[in-house]
Amino acid sequence: MTGISEAHRSQGVDQVAAGLVACLPALNRHLKQSIDRQLPYPNLPERQLALLQYVAEHDGATVHNAAEALRMVPNNVSALVTRLTEAGLLSWRTSST
Repeated sequence: MTGISEAHRSQGVDQVAAGLVACLPALNRHLKQSIDRQLPYPNLPERQLALLQYVAEHDGATVHNAAEALRMVPNNVSALVTRLTEAGLLSWRTSST
C-alpha cells in the first residue's frame, strides 16, 4: 500500500496556500468595489471617517480636541470639517464662550 508522504502532503498544502495568498489582493479589491457600489453613502477617505467617528463619540468636540486626539494639525482638521460640512455629513457651531 502506497500513501502520500507527510513531506509531499505538506508541500501540496503550501502550494495551495501560496495560490490563495496570491489571489487575496484581487479578491479584496473585488469585494470592496462590490460593497462600495451597494452603500448609500460616499466612500470617504480614512481621515474623514476618523473625524466623523471621533465627533460621534465626543459630543461638543472642538477642532483642537479632535486634532489632538487624531494626532493631526488643527488646520487640517478644520479643512476636514469644512469638507464634511459641505457634503452634509457634519454640522458645526461656534462656541458661545
